[in-house]
Amino acid sequence: MRQLPRLLILACFTAFIVAACSIDSKGTLTDSPDGSVAADGGGGFGGVSGECFVGAKVCDGKCVSESDPATGCGQGACEPCNAPNAVAKCTGDLCDLGDCQPGFANCNGNTGDGCEVELDTNPLNCGACGNDCTVKGPTWIVCKGGECKQSDCPTGEADCDQDEICETNITNDVNNCKLCGVQCSFANAAASCVNSSCTMGSCDAGYADCNNQDIDGCEINTQTDTDNCGGCNTQCQSTNAVTECKNGKCSPSCANGWGDCDGNPNNGCETPLTTVNDCGACHTKCTAAPAGGTAACQGSCTFTCGGGLTKCGNACRNLTNDVNNCNACGNKCPAAPAGGTAVCQNGSCTFTCGGGLTKCGNACINTSGNDVNNCGGCGTKCTAAPPGGTPACASGSCTFTCGGGLTKCGNACIDTNGSDVNNCGGCGTQCTTTVQNATPACSSGTCTFTCNSGLTKCGNACFDVQTDPNHCGSCPNVCNPAHVETTECKSGSCDYTTCSTGYDDCDSNRTNGCETTLGTDQNCLSCGDQCTGGKHCKSNGCHYN
Repeated sequence: MRQLPRLLILACFTAFIVAACSIDSKGTLTDSPDGSVAADGGGGFGGVSGECFVGAKVCDGKCVSESDPATGCGQGACEPCNAPNAVAKCTGDLCDLGDCQPGFANCNGNTGDGCEVELDTNPLNCGACGNDCTVKGPTWIVCKGGECKQSDCPTGEADCDQDEICETNITNDVNNCKLCGVQCSFANAAASCVNSSCTMGSCDAGYADCNNQDIDGCEINTQTDTDNCGGCNTQCQSTNAVTECKNGKCSPSCANGWGDCDGNPNNGCETPLTTVNDCGACHTKCTAAPAGGTAACQGSCTFTCGGGLTKCGNACRNLTNDVNNCNACGNKCPAAPAGGTAVCQNGSCTFTCGGGLTKCGNACINTSGNDVNNCGGCGTKCTAAPPGGTPACASGSCTFTCGGGLTKCGNACIDTNGSDVNNCGGCGTQCTTTVQNATPACSSGTCTFTCNSGLTKCGNACFDVQTDPNHCGSCPNVCNPAHVETTECKSGSCDYTTCSTGYDDCDSNRTNGCETTLGTDQNCLSCGDQCTGGKHCKSNGCHYN
């Protein structure tokens, strides 16, 4: 029950310690300028920067677990649990025993001296707790291998090593006091055997017997116990602080938000570290503030903004018109479209258009230019175009353009380089002709003519190449058969009526006329009329001379 006040005091300041602990790369707590405790990371908690975790406490300048027997159990203890011959554990805020080492047992039920009995040698607990060898008789004072043995030694002596020599004085042997194997041991204190009774001597340096009970020895570490700091019942107390006991002296750690600014430990941590004169640390004055702001302390020096302004980082901003902090700090208005400028209006991001442009949805448009979707006004879309044309906008009015080599002629797209006789070579250029038996035409943008059906164009006139002897079968073909009476053209081939006198058509090719001269020995009166047998051709046939 003696530990309860200490736990209550520590619990009252647990929140202050946890809030003040920050951990460095080694897990060591350091005193902050404001009197709080700061840590330098690492240790058993992974080197995390920040406060001690929930379930942790400060021991020797480090954040450690509240439930690690190596650093004591509970918030108020940092001394390792004492568990001789056993595995220590924490049960709540108290040190407790786990399993005993093989061959040892906790026969007195006291956790302070661990598993104090060695069952192989202790005659009062031989082989098991409570197995007292002496109940068998006054000579049964030896336990060996967990079995009771008789001794025939004189009173005050015993054969504890079973070598048949009474070598042990059980009236003053600290390891065999009154009985073989009965060891005198007191936690953190000297032990002796006087007249066969275990007697506790002086406490070890830094320890004290504050409950005046030998059974738990010198149970208090006066170097670290805040209820018995430097001596029994010397409690550490301090205003606005949690006090540790270090090396037997009280050492206060200021609660979060308080500091010992006058340097007097007797009045504790008297100064709140929340004013502009002592902000976050003693004598740290807050003076700086940006335009529109006033210096303030909020755990550290900062500022507040007035006049409808809002604190954004290191500045006071107007969230209704600040393009970089529009309606909220850091809310930067997106870039405006081409021709526009981003603005914040009444806390909403938008944009304005310049240079004669008009705001149309999310764009700045020249509605007086050539935008086919916003021609003359937002959303006015040009859609009409003749065949071969594409809708267009010119100076804010819907029109169209012609593609594919076509020319805009009025409300139409015309191929002026094609065959349009009404727009030949240019809009409105109409083709005419004076050629007989012909019709005006346009070819590749040049006026010409086409001959009527059945006629062929030869130069600048139209001819029937089926009958015209000067253009027979084709334009340049002039019929000129030899030695004929009359030349003619039949079905596009040169022909004649009759051969001239003295000539004949011996090759049957009517196109070259009557090519053969008659009156020769080979063709005397007609083709193939040969004169033979010494005859010669005369005017009336073949004759002998």
